[in-house]
Amino acid sequence: SPRFSRDANEPHGFDQPAAVIKQLRKDVRDLTAAFKAEQKQRALEVTGLREEISGLKEELSKLSNKHQATLFRLQEDFDILKSQKTRAVEDLRSALKSSVDQLNRIIHDEIRDRQHEGSLMKARVANEKSDREADVDQLRNELENHKQEFNSHRDNTLIFKGYMNHDIETIATMLTEVGKNKGELCIEKLLCKEYWGGAECAFSKEHGC
Repeated sequence: SPRFSRDANEPHGFDQPAAVIKQLRKDVRDLTAAFKAEQKQRALEVTGLREEISGLKEELSKLSNKHQATLFRLQEDFDILKSQKTRAVEDLRSALKSSVDQLNRIIHDEIRDRQHEGSLMKARVANEKSDREADVDQLRNELENHKQEFNSHRDNTLIFKGYMNHDIETIATMLTEVGKNKGELCIEKLLCKEYWGGAECAFSKEHGC
């Protein structure tokens, strides 16, 4: 019927959807092939990564064992060093304590000796002071005695001087009288007490004139 008739060159209505479906199927196959290739590549990469991780784990284990051994040796060395240092500190502390004790004993002995020397010095000073005071008293007494002797000697000297002055005056008087009475002088008159104004002389005492 003319209604359902079509031209041979006219495209069919399902040709385009069929082409689209065909293209989609081709794209799906391409995507599937690409996905499988990608999956295979990723599987290879995963295998490589697993092998690498396994190697890294093995190397890490070796390094860990090595580090543990190193840490163990360091710990042993540290313990030995700590023990040595502790012993050295204890020895130093003991030596320091001994030195301090010895120094304290020396200081104590020095203080005791100084106190003893101070007591001896005080005793010597006291004795020296007592001796000096005794010497001063003795010197004072000697000075007083010398002063008394000097005063006595001075008094005696003054008395003697008075006697001398009196004798000189007497002699001067006698000489004056002698000068006045030269012509009348004779040994008897010179020796008599009447000539000297009643003064008794040694000759008149002896001869009774």
